[in-house]
Amino acid sequence: MTSSGKYYTALAALVILFFSKLPAQKEANIWYFGYGAGLDFSSGAPVPLSNPVFDAYEGCAAISDKGGNLLFYTNGGGSRPGLIPNGPKTGYIWNRNHEVLYNMGDAEGGGYSAAQNSVIAPMPGSNHQYYLFTMDQQPSAVNPATQRGLSFFVIDRNLNAGLGGVTVANQLIYKNATELLALALHENGQDYWLVAIEQTTKNFVVVPVTAQGVQAPTLQARNAATAAPLVLKFSPDGNFLCIGRELYRFDKATGVLSLLTLLPQANYYTYSFSPNSRYLYQLSEDYGDKLIRYEVTAANIPASKVVIADVGFIFPGYLQIGPDGNVYLNDIGAGQSVNSTTAVSIIHCPDSENPSFERAAFVFPADPGISITIGLTNFPDFLFRSFSGVATQTDTLSFCEGSKAFLQPDVAGSNYLWSTGETTPSIEVSEPGKYTVTVSDACASKTRAFFTTQNPLPRVELLPGFSDTPCYGDSVQVTAIAIHGASLQWSGGETTPVIRVGAGSDYAVTVANACGSASQSINVPAENCCRIYLPNAFSPNDDGINDELQPFPHSCIFSDYNLKLFSRWGELVFESADPALGWNGKFRNKPLPAGAFVYQLRYSLQTPEGRQQKTTAGEVILLR
Repeated sequence: MTSSGKYYTALAALVILFFSKLPAQKEANIWYFGYGAGLDFSSGAPVPLSNPVFDAYEGCAAISDKGGNLLFYTNGGGSRPGLIPNGPKTGYIWNRNHEVLYNMGDAEGGGYSAAQNSVIAPMPGSNHQYYLFTMDQQPSAVNPATQRGLSFFVIDRNLNAGLGGVTVANQLIYKNATELLALALHENGQDYWLVAIEQTTKNFVVVPVTAQGVQAPTLQARNAATAAPLVLKFSPDGNFLCIGRELYRFDKATGVLSLLTLLPQANYYTYSFSPNSRYLYQLSEDYGDKLIRYEVTAANIPASKVVIADVGFIFPGYLQIGPDGNVYLNDIGAGQSVNSTTAVSIIHCPDSENPSFERAAFVFPADPGISITIGLTNFPDFLFRSFSGVATQTDTLSFCEGSKAFLQPDVAGSNYLWSTGETTPSIEVSEPGKYTVTVSDACASKTRAFFTTQNPLPRVELLPGFSDTPCYGDSVQVTAIAIHGASLQWSGGETTPVIRVGAGSDYAVTVANACGSASQSINVPAENCCRIYLPNAFSPNDDGINDELQPFPHSCIFSDYNLKLFSRWGELVFESADPALGWNGKFRNKPLPAGAFVYQLRYSLQTPEGRQQKTTAGEVILLR
């Protein structure tokens, strides 16, 4: 007997473990930015959205669940009168139904015109709570009394019938900070590093975020300080950090930053790494000119600069990786300045050797009070980490005998070619061995290899330790031979391979491993071997030999014992319910004369068929 339930459980666990390596890109499927603009990446390619409730000049953030369904989004915070050109603004958090989840007003959260005023990430150790980190704008520094600095909110998606609610609001982390913030994934794959810039010294503010909460910030010297940094960008793999011309190496285990190099051309606002973290894209000047790229893994990073496109004059806008692996630019060119529109341009195939630049792929209305908007939705860039386009990865997968292994590469593409000849994104295989798939799209071709092994189902054999039929009441040895079994258990609860069982009983044993279970049962036969011998004569003369009349049972387990002896005239002269008590030839404490007596013996036996009553009778001679 086998059970396949455990196989499917094991396979499900295997698939979950395997795909835990993948970036959670669907969490960035829905973007809202600018003056009611948005993009939806659910289909794989961006589709324009319109959101009349949304208003953000620069920074903003959003988060979807792992299935790509919008949870909540924010413009990061408001602004008080005099701090932005078109008057006070209100900060909001909206739910998936575009209803106000929380009103920050103009005194909570980040600054309406901060470049990176907000970012949202799941709370470590929780599957329903999220952190919203917010950052105030630089003009707020003129009045330290009202400066909001770096703060956080906690949003619980389970509240309000699944629409979410704020459980912790506007908790200050570090006050003397403005404009920028970024998240990197900790080396342990669960916690975060939150990094900002201290307003006065321009040093790093590094904040660990763990399952125990937001920890105390520490300061680190930058060693090379841009006067007024506005954007901070981590590489998706977390190994590099960029602030304009400054490129740092980041230790994900300790949170330590060290200056790697200064870049010869750069700007202060528009830059982003590619998904595979190999390249850094920048505008060459503060107001455009060239779209350039550095290879941050090169031996000489400054010398690796190449020009991707000539963009001419462009007001610096935000640069953000998308779920499709492309990089998106809020492109404020000459046309947008004249027409009061916001354009989104695309760097296609940013991980490849030959990326391309598509100018103004989407055009949206700009804020009529400002005429432009320069932000895009800010996401933790670790959501978009990818593997190199030239690497080959091999995974070992195990599956169970009689079942199939599910193979799916950890990269997506438009074309798939398996070593089996199949062209589907995933396949199922029933034979162990090596399988490869080549995944290609317009940007690159990637090869993945899988080595599969087959785990056997368990089997069990029972060896009875008897050849002849045992007597009822005896115990016999039974041995279980477990083959490919990780555990063994008898129906009586025993877990050792060899046990003793009673004759006439039914017993079963089950062995199991990760692929299933197997059972065998045995019926131990039994026969009634009971024989009771009663002497036909005895001599109670106190010589120590045959002085009492007593039965001699053989292989008997009996109950309800009764022995009676009668004289030849039918008088009862002896009776006993104890088989150990014999007759000494006396009646009423007086010896009886020699002669013949009649006995009657009754008893009950427990047999495989149940309790049976036995009766025997005969004659015995008393000798003197």
